[in-house]
Amino acid sequence: RICTELKGAFDPAALSSLLSIFLNRLSERNARFDAYWQLNDREALCQEAHSLKGAASSLGCIAIAEQASQLEQAALTDPLGVKLKSGVWEEVGRVAYPVD
Repeated sequence: RICTELKGAFDPAALSSLLSIFLNRLSERNARFDAYWQLNDREALCQEAHSLKGAASSLGCIAIAEQASQLEQAALTDPLGVKLKSGVWEEVGRVAYPVD
């Protein structure tokens, strides 16, 4: 959900543009996540998750931010299993491509 503050601070067209940019860049993030995953680059994965968490939080995409936060915390310590990664991208898909 979009924060009330954002709705008050931006006109609808500007807010729509911000959300569109965020959603369009998710595929780029996904590619970076995949690359870091394949390289087992935990530090880069952690940084990318942190960046996603911040971007999602600032736009009120709390569910994505929460999943990204879990990935950020786990990236440096937990086994890099498919379940860890899929939680973030399932939530991204749910938000970016909702089913009516």
